[in-house]
Amino acid sequence: MQRRAWISGGVSLLILLLTVAGILILLKRDDESKARIPEPTRRVFVDLREVAERPYTRWVEVYSTVAPFRKGTVSAQVTGPIVEVASTTEPGMSVREDQELAKIEDTRYRLTLQKAEANLNKLQALLSIERNENERRAAIYGIAKQRLALAQADYERNRELFEKEIIAKKTLENAENELELRRSAFENSRSELQSRQARIQSIEADLGSARAEIDRLQEDLADTVIRAPFAGVIGDRFVELGDQVAPGQKLFTVLEITSVKVVARIPSEFIGRIKAGMPVEVTTRAYPTTVLNGAVIHVYPEADPRNRTFAVEVKVNNQVEPRILPGMFARVRVPVMTLDQALLVPRDAILEDNRGTHIYVVDLSTQTARRRNLVLGDVGPEEAVVSEGLSPGEMVVVSGQERLQDGAPVEWAVSASGSPSGKPLTPPIETR
Repeated sequence: MQRRAWISGGVSLLILLLTVAGILILLKRDDESKARIPEPTRRVFVDLREVAERPYTRWVEVYSTVAPFRKGTVSAQVTGPIVEVASTTEPGMSVREDQELAKIEDTRYRLTLQKAEANLNKLQALLSIERNENERRAAIYGIAKQRLALAQADYERNRELFEKEIIAKKTLENAENELELRRSAFENSRSELQSRQARIQSIEADLGSARAEIDRLQEDLADTVIRAPFAGVIGDRFVELGDQVAPGQKLFTVLEITSVKVVARIPSEFIGRIKAGMPVEVTTRAYPTTVLNGAVIHVYPEADPRNRTFAVEVKVNNQVEPRILPGMFARVRVPVMTLDQALLVPRDAILEDNRGTHIYVVDLSTQTARRRNLVLGDVGPEEAVVSEGLSPGEMVVVSGQERLQDGAPVEWAVSASGSPSGKPLTPPIETR
């Protein structure tokens, strides 16, 4: 029995050893078989785009509100009731420059003006009388002056004769009395002439005041007619027939909308490229497909300290229907850079690392991607201008580049013509 047990154990051990040996042989053969079959090359699937030169415009796009090019507030200048309101003064109606909009009752202004004109006529008549009298007094003064001169000469002659004892003292005294008489008459005539001249100056001053008063009253009378300050449309009307108005009271607003303006806030990094006269495109939410042409008319020299933007005032021609209206929300597009020809690549295709800015260029013959360092010019939201590093006609990777390294094998979709397919080779992207 013991012998059988030993024989049975030996057979089991032998079977186990043979089984292990067989498994080892099979594993070795499988490894040799795998070593003889080469693994296929793993390629990265990418999208390509051909580099091409084309016109490039960099736009700055901001949003603002449309305003009338001019807005005038028409106010009352005199007091009185409104006796007439033109039928063309409803909001939105067109008006001509100087067109009558309303009228204030003018009776008392006319009466006051007539009274002032009558006073002026009275002063003018009085001035004429005084001037005639002044001429007469001037003639009397001239005669008195001549007579004084003769009396003075006669006195001097008689004094010399008296000193030579040729004439009597009585004759000299008579000459002296005549001299004093003529001197008194001269002084009286001069005083009267000066008095007349002073009266004339006073009347002339009153005439100046009267004329100024008439000018003011004529202006007040003219101000009873309310007129449009310029051609445009009525924005608002604040007055009705019979209303009592006072100086400074707002009556109408008039808007000029054949041209409108938009004040855009431009970031400080672009303000140096914006000049007066630069063309601008404007669209609105109300008419999104209508592009209006405008031009920069003012560039404000001071930035807003809150956001470092500069105000740029744009004038937009608004004579063609559909017209945009004040208060509409507008999109303003300003071209801050324009190139006739530029080498452009999608911004998403550009990579950055510690070695610099680069892109992957595919060699179609070897189907490998090569790293190419770039020097960029302007960088827009969607495209970048390449200054150095690429040539027209080269194929760049625009999708899948994150999985690439220099020399990596790649594959891409092929069109029916055999050229790389996918995105357009030279898409008409407009950089904003």
